[in-house]
Amino acid sequence: MSKQSQPSSSFAASPPSGVAPDARGAIADVLKQHIEEQERFCNALETLADQLPDAADPHDCLVAAMTVLPLMRRSHMFEEQELHPVLLRYASNSTDLAGTLERLRFEHMGDEVFAEDLCHALRQFATDRKSCNVESLAWMLRGFFEGLRRHLAFERDYLLPRLADGGATL
Repeated sequence: MSKQSQPSSSFAASPPSGVAPDARGAIADVLKQHIEEQERFCNALETLADQLPDAADPHDCLVAAMTVLPLMRRSHMFEEQELHPVLLRYASNSTDLAGTLERLRFEHMGDEVFAEDLCHALRQFATDRKSCNVESLAWMLRGFFEGLRRHLAFERDYLLPRLADGGATL
């Protein structure tokens, strides 16, 4: 994995209360950055899965292990604390949207548990390859990045357009 696939530590400041239309654009820009960062990470995980067992670099496994949980937590925190409140504020039917966003919040919890398990499996492969079930690790990697890609597609196809149109279609 390249340094490019590692998460950045800088985030846009939280929007003030009473978010103005231009702030929705700022939220959309940050969401796009999160999506792009996670897509790069998914690509790196897919490469890693394809390289298992013999061509996988233990260093890349350790970098992925150290990246996965902080990346997920940072993205989920942004979504839950900044994105979701803005979407709800401008939704024409906030009851339906609130249910969808609550479902996403619960999915986030499951994603973070999966990320923790993946972190442990990647570390085990990197430090004690002989005791690692490589087939299981490959399935874990694929299950993780495929699920994350579906989540990102939903955000890109459903949530981003709603920020752009001021919530008219929410």
